[in-house]
Amino acid sequence: MSSCGSRGYLSRIEASAYLRELGLVVAPSTLAKLAVTGGGPPFVKFMSRALYEPRDVSAWAATKISAKRRTTSSAETNPHE
Repeated sequence: MSSCGSRGYLSRIEASAYLRELGLVVAPSTLAKLAVTGGGPPFVKFMSRALYEPRDVSAWAATKISAKRRTTSSAETNPHE
């Protein structure tokens, strides 16, 4: 739908490929599921198709990346401490 150089709206397949270019693997089917259940990147509808803006996809992905850790067992900050 659009080329890598100048991106307009992205289809789910293109949004998935865009995330893969950033080193983040999210399947188009996962984006589809998140469009139904919530929690995915914002999208608009064009007829029956969901379309994503690259900046929205990037911003959404950034919210899913944790802070740097030194071990896999690093716990999240405990609000009760």
